[in-house]
Amino acid sequence: MKSRFQKIAIASAVSAALAGVSMPSQAIITGIAGEGLLVPLTIWDSGRNNLNTLIEIEVPASIGWEDAANIYTAPNTTPTNADLSMGFDKDVFPPVVVNGNTRNVNKIHWFIFNSRSGHERNDDAPVTPDDVVQLNFHDMLPDSWADGVPFYTVITNEIGYKKAGKENAQFSMFGDAWLVNDNGFAAEIPVLPLADAADTTTFPVWGDHIIYASNGIPADVSPLASGNLSNYADGVLGQFSVFDIPLSTGTALTYHVFWLDLNRNSVADVEVYDTDERSCSDYVPLPDELNIICIDPNPGNDDYWCDADSGRTIDELVLPADFAMPLCKPNGGDGNGGFIQYQLTEAFDRGSQTAESADVAFAIINRTIGTELQNSFVTDTALARYRGVYKSK
Repeated sequence: MKSRFQKIAIASAVSAALAGVSMPSQAIITGIAGEGLLVPLTIWDSGRNNLNTLIEIEVPASIGWEDAANIYTAPNTTPTNADLSMGFDKDVFPPVVVNGNTRNVNKIHWFIFNSRSGHERNDDAPVTPDDVVQLNFHDMLPDSWADGVPFYTVITNEIGYKKAGKENAQFSMFGDAWLVNDNGFAAEIPVLPLADAADTTTFPVWGDHIIYASNGIPADVSPLASGNLSNYADGVLGQFSVFDIPLSTGTALTYHVFWLDLNRNSVADVEVYDTDERSCSDYVPLPDELNIICIDPNPGNDDYWCDADSGRTIDELVLPADFAMPLCKPNGGDGNGGFIQYQLTEAFDRGSQTAESADVAFAIINRTIGTELQNSFVTDTALARYRGVYKSK
């Protein structure tokens, strides 16, 4: 066993001690209402068969007694009743008539950020109860300089922008997103719900996952209730989160996408496993808030298959990658896939005894499963398998 992974093996010995700290631990949660939404990857790339991102937002007229939303991701706006007021001053946004029914009006506000957390663009869209808003990323960011550049998107209530985070959110929302191209490729992007209370700190906290700057632009975002927790806030640096992300089968490329809640400028230690438990150790750089890794199935070959000049077809090179990684290959590996186990050391620890940092990780993979009768799927999404936060020696 490689020495840097020995502390994972001894983690169970300290589990009783960890139980005394009051903090949640969870994998990625989607499909529940939030007062804001995080879309961890949004991109338009004309050179990859017009690769694009489509986002759909539903604003429910009411949310009932649903614990995850009521307590964790939309505590300021749920539960609500069927005559949802949407919160805004009726003199500013008078009700409208939709299909013969009177509907109160508010707005969502979306913000686009680059991979280093820099704000690029923002705008709003009106919403009414039980409304659906569909956003085409190419339309949201049509400038030619953005072609082929990965971004991420945060969607909030308009009140957050107008009041620079000084008031609670006024309504909740659901979100979905997809990567698509002209050749029929489609893969889901996880959309994470966020709570948005009036800011009382300069960093995200439990119950308030979006912190605004004085100009109304989100300055700090963390999916503390819906993402993979990445620190253990006991006041001692050195704890680490561990998560496994699937690999593609055989000679197919794998993309691993990481959205971190800050620019870490860090390196993750990894262990590469095949389907027969054989492994080898390597590392992956994760310098930015948004990182895309193309994993080369052909290690040791100077002609990296992740590169555009490698002769791979444009359909195989689905995403532009920050790094093309010819990772190690376990001796005797069977080529049937497997996974990469990532170990990421916490970046900070304020000692709050609760959640302080959370990330998002997922893969776009190709898989063939079976022997005599094989079945395959091409370029689909697989979420990280989150093992939790471990305490170091």
